[in-house]
Amino acid sequence: MRRGWAALLLLALGPACAPVLTHGPRVEPGLFLGSTLGLLIGQDTATAPDAVTPAWAPYVRYGFAGKPGGVAGSLALSVGNGFDVDAYLQLPSRQEWAYGGGVMASPAYVMPYVQAGQSFGRGYEVYTTQAYVHRTDFTDGNVALLDVGPNEVRPRYWAPSLALRRRQGALGASLEFTGAIGSYDQRPRGFGEGTSGQTTSRPLRALSASVTADVNLGQLLKDLAAITRRPIPRRPPGEP
Repeated sequence: MRRGWAALLLLALGPACAPVLTHGPRVEPGLFLGSTLGLLIGQDTATAPDAVTPAWAPYVRYGFAGKPGGVAGSLALSVGNGFDVDAYLQLPSRQEWAYGGGVMASPAYVMPYVQAGQSFGRGYEVYTTQAYVHRTDFTDGNVALLDVGPNEVRPRYWAPSLALRRRQGALGASLEFTGAIGSYDQRPRGFGEGTSGQTTSRPLRALSASVTADVNLGQLLKDLAAITRRPIPRRPPGEP
């Protein structure tokens, strides 16, 4: 029992979660603070769920935009898989349409991706992301020594997603559904990296959902300053 709890703790603290992008294809200028939270909806295999399950991951993101219709970009740092870095470049947009590409990476994985989407009224944006995820190992080597099961290593999969995002003032939120179609290697438990052991390739199919919420710090300060400068309405003389 103690070994099982220790394994769960290592899995929770280790870099074993699926990467989640915190933005759509249209760059939002400014400094943002936010967080993502996800869950696994379904899978066709009883193993390797942690490789494709989004987890709670706070982040900071800075977006910059050039001239209207020009190139824009963003850089984000999060702590979902140790330290994740996301560098994105938006190509010149065409009115409501926006598209671009980037790379998200950490010591545990690398994920190149492209995005495309359309903006609507009231701050809504619908977009899709097409990414390819290649991990090194997602099962911690210490977990294997606890005899909790075989090691699932080197997951590699296509991750298509569809998302809806809305921004209102300084606040923004998005709901995203992401698939995972690929494979991973499974080797006998107790074998570390570089140790001989029979490795079996297994399919990886899953569907997850994630929610992202953030705040534009610059816009928030402007909104607060506008509230504090707003004059207090006075009642007419004689009115109770």
